[in-house]
Amino acid sequence: SSGINAEWPLRPGSMLSSLCEVWHLNRRNLIFGRPGHLVSVPSRRQAALIDLLLEIKVCTFDVVFKNAQKLLNTAASHPKDSREQFGFSFEVELIHLCYEFFRHLKTPTVQKSWVHLLHLLRECATVPSNPPITLLGLGFLQLYLSKCPTMDDLKGKRELQEMTSKFVDMATEIASKSLTGNSWFGKKTEVLPVYNEVVSVKKEKSTDCDSALIPLL
Repeated sequence: SSGINAEWPLRPGSMLSSLCEVWHLNRRNLIFGRPGHLVSVPSRRQAALIDLLLEIKVCTFDVVFKNAQKLLNTAASHPKDSREQFGFSFEVELIHLCYEFFRHLKTPTVQKSWVHLLHLLRECATVPSNPPITLLGLGFLQLYLSKCPTMDDLKGKRELQEMTSKFVDMATEIASKSLTGNSWFGKKTEVLPVYNEVVSVKKEKSTDCDSALIPLL
């Protein structure tokens, strides 16, 4: 397809905010005890939204990531205001939307995306106490490394290594807080009950997308 010849609005951040709301309204119906602590597989309608976004010529990865970074910075600075305004975790929906957008980019495009992805990941790393965003950050890195296993730029290599180490450390901290005891390897270590809740996922029609849960390391 030649793409949709649409003009990006004068306020691209507003458009991305609206897309996040639509993204949230069309997510799979998850039932669990701690809302916002899980990221679901995209629903059929969410997948269609990604297809639409990819068809808009001016919605390039740099434009999307740049505006997502700005929106995340604003939301992270005012988390309470964000939730009161949108009625859901705007930060999580924003990064989940960007993740799925990134997942559908072709390898040559991904290879050119590192600088813009780095800025977005740095912003993600500043969001406090948000497991879904941390795990999505790891997902971004896993996707990038799977499509770009080598990098010639020495500075880029160092940045990639530092960012990967940072997100692995953040994920380790989240996991350690979910366990009883003082050691990961203690013989009596058990998962805390509050993180051991049963998640019931309402089955959708077989026409829904069959992609797997967000792949991590």
